[in-house]
Amino acid sequence: MLNTASFTNLPEVYIDPHANAPQVLYIEHRNNHTGSPESYPEALYAPKPDDFRTNYTGRDAPFVGKPDRGICGLKRRVFFILVAVSAFLVIGAIVGGVAGVTLTKKTSSSDSKSSSSPNATTISTATATISSSSSTASTTNIPSATSNNTSVLPKSGIASVNWTDTAGLSHYYVFHQNRSNDLIASIWDSQGQTWETVSVSASLREWGFDFDLVEGTPISAVAWSDDEAEWNIRVYAVRTGNYLVELKKNLADIDGRWVQKALGSSQWVKTAEGSNIAAWRPNGGEHDDPIVLLYQNEDQHLAYSTSEDWTDTQSLASIPVTNSSGLAISSFAMNGNTSDIAWGFYFDCDNTMRRILVEPDLSTLTIGPNGLGDMSSSSKTNFAAIRVDEVDVIVADTHNDGRVVARWLNQPLWSTPTSPTLKGSPDDIKVSEGFTGIAGNSELRMYGIVNGEIHEWSFVSNEPMEWNYEGQVKTALDG
Repeated sequence: MLNTASFTNLPEVYIDPHANAPQVLYIEHRNNHTGSPESYPEALYAPKPDDFRTNYTGRDAPFVGKPDRGICGLKRRVFFILVAVSAFLVIGAIVGGVAGVTLTKKTSSSDSKSSSSPNATTISTATATISSSSSTASTTNIPSATSNNTSVLPKSGIASVNWTDTAGLSHYYVFHQNRSNDLIASIWDSQGQTWETVSVSASLREWGFDFDLVEGTPISAVAWSDDEAEWNIRVYAVRTGNYLVELKKNLADIDGRWVQKALGSSQWVKTAEGSNIAAWRPNGGEHDDPIVLLYQNEDQHLAYSTSEDWTDTQSLASIPVTNSSGLAISSFAMNGNTSDIAWGFYFDCDNTMRRILVEPDLSTLTIGPNGLGDMSSSSKTNFAAIRVDEVDVIVADTHNDGRVVARWLNQPLWSTPTSPTLKGSPDDIKVSEGFTGIAGNSELRMYGIVNGEIHEWSFVSNEPMEWNYEGQVKTALDG
């Protein structure tokens, strides 16, 4: 038998049979528009065979004659062949490394030249400026695609609602659109003190509701309790073709099923290109109390519909309004009288925020004051209108230069439009730049899309212009 004692200290050599196999590349999911629930294939891997370390069990070859003199336990010829191969590999690695460094430098130099070219589109790590030749459009600062690796669509809308459960715990919902054009809900659990995210669009597809939202759809939402249910939520957006769509969640838990209602499936209401939307429904009352939805119709006139019959649209053609105006609705105590409540419709007319007061039965419209303050540039995103207390209201908007401006009603007068103070915010968040969307809820919470991320602030009723930073809202889906 062959004497193997001299080989016991040598390393084992194993050649991985999968060393040259391609690595697994995860492909970003996109809507397949099949109209049926989607299934997701499991990732395929190439596991090593179970017996890749099995010991050799064959018989040793018989020894014949005197063995050749060896080096390090190897035949001389084999030893020198291995030395030559090793030297070749080392030289190849060195040459490859040098070539890679050279190529990287050339690529960086080329990229630098391209970005400085007058014909190239410049996108900074903070914002990209996109302009239009249209007479009704204006320059908007939009975070670049690489900013913070954010999952938020650069021109996403934003909306928020809140509700309180029977245990007295607060729950906040914040809606936005991600880079796959899906509608995403970020949900705050005040007991667990955590944000969770769910894809509303994925839930809809799972239950057979398959349609596309327009890129950058406006988003509005309402939540309430009534005589039949302790919790209701509706979300409104615009699907392709500029048709309004209503979405409903059937359970309050985070995994509750989302379904599409009649609006956008059997009842069709078309908006103007670029129209915003604002929904309103007061808390309480009876289950069938109507929801009102404000938008601009195909003629760019203000219009509204109610859930009693969405197709019965009411045009406010006599009221001038800027194309793609920001919109909002809130309740309003007439002359500070909490027993005389009206609904306030807020909109932009020639860079001036205006308000219409509407009786709850929508029978009477009253034109508000000449204006609630100038806006230096038209806002193309929704306003955030929140009841501060029983009688007062704050209305905030994002200007196209990225600023946040607000004005509030301290009965009977409105304040001068000014930027709120963002107390405790990170150094890179400034009220004067980077904001592309604003929303709020009745828990006196404000949510802003700033630098491609969603952040949260709170305020108290006697200091509505002092916003206290609460933190960043989770927007990316798990997994």
